[in-house]
Amino acid sequence: MKLLIISDIHSNSYYLNRIKDYIEGEKADVIYFIGDAIGIYDDPNSVLNWLKSINAICIKGNHEKYFLDEIKYKPEMEGIYLVREHRAKISDENTEFIKSWSDKIEATIQDKSFLFVHGDINSSENHIYTPSIELDDNILKKYDYYIYGNTHIPLIQYHYGCCIINPGSIGQPRDYTATPSYVVINLDLGETVIRKIPVKPDDYIKHLEKKLFNKEVINILKRKVNEKN
Repeated sequence: MKLLIISDIHSNSYYLNRIKDYIEGEKADVIYFIGDAIGIYDDPNSVLNWLKSINAICIKGNHEKYFLDEIKYKPEMEGIYLVREHRAKISDENTEFIKSWSDKIEATIQDKSFLFVHGDINSSENHIYTPSIELDDNILKKYDYYIYGNTHIPLIQYHYGCCIINPGSIGQPRDYTATPSYVVINLDLGETVIRKIPVKPDDYIKHLEKKLFNKEVINILKRKVNEKN
């Protein structure tokens, strides 16, 4: 059984179009998307249409919850989050698609127990950078796999026999490699790996600059190894 985990595309169809052949070429038995398909960049419908086309099992991230008005966001963040813009842009069909997503998923696959969340089990907005410190030990002891997103930084760690996984981000990598990532779990082989697929961001950055996008979200795409914020 082969699982593929993706997260945090954030309406960046430019990056997605350059790595989706790799994702589809993995021939995974099931693909889980763990939140934030929308928000921040400029092409949410293409991202949502692709998730439907691959039959991804999806959960809501904080940006889906902002979009659906399930949680509030600070009004001063609108220039970065683009919630109102995406409410006007996203099709009715894709809005219904987002509404169908769960907040979290618990599953048993080949006798292994999985928990899929976006931030953590308490909130889709939470950012977990040091799982061994920030996650509840009792929760980790319940699962074989604890899978989360939101930080945009790929990670695989083991605590109490639980494999903790963050697949990183397709649309906005924040690990200073400028490289989208996803995770493949092969239960038959007992193997869990991070895949990082290089893209060349220059054309997309120019496109965003012409559209007068927020400089902060553009500059994240420019980050280089060992570069300071």
